[in-house]
Amino acid sequence: MSKLVRATAWILALLASLVWAPPAGVAADGGAAAGAGASADAGTDAANPQAASGQEESAQEEPALEESTQEESMREAHRRLSVECFNECWTYIDKAQRTPAETETMLLLACASLWHWTQRDDAGPLNLSIGTWQVSRAHALAGDATAARLFAERCLEVSVRAELPPFYLGYAHEALARSALVAGEEAAAREQLGSAREALSAVTDEESRAMLAADLTNLEGLLPK
Repeated sequence: MSKLVRATAWILALLASLVWAPPAGVAADGGAAAGAGASADAGTDAANPQAASGQEESAQEEPALEESTQEESMREAHRRLSVECFNECWTYIDKAQRTPAETETMLLLACASLWHWTQRDDAGPLNLSIGTWQVSRAHALAGDATAARLFAERCLEVSVRAELPPFYLGYAHEALARSALVAGEEAAAREQLGSAREALSAVTDEESRAMLAADLTNLEGLLPK
């Protein structure tokens, strides 16, 4: 889980670096620091109220600027980690065999990716459909039929509500079929495969059609003869 740990550490380091510190000469409560510097400034401020007012406004603007910078940094972190965790998860999904530690890492990466997607302002139904599908696949590979079905159902719900193209509906049904197969529910798996095949027939892009067809054929090969 070293890569995931490094990603988490990166976020913590980022947050630590963004903690606002009062500028030199200003106390934490916004007042002037005690001492000679404060005394030297007092006469000037008294003679020029406008300057004093401008300094107060500047002091008030600085925390707001720091907060805005922190929010943008967090948005960038969500954009970066949603994609990085998703791609890294695939390195474990594609493995023919996984150690228990690798399986755990695969699950953590899938869930982390989906969570970061849910925090993005630009995330839409398509992103959530793909993200929930990956979490379902990871749990199916880990042998957890309950979690695999839960996220497959969520994937189908998002895809249907947003009227996503048949390719994504097909994969939602593929995820449901896979979770049913893991649970040993052959009839349910075959029913969902039928729905996936129906969606496949409406996919017009050749590359997408071939991708979905290959996964459905592979899944059908796992069913009892």
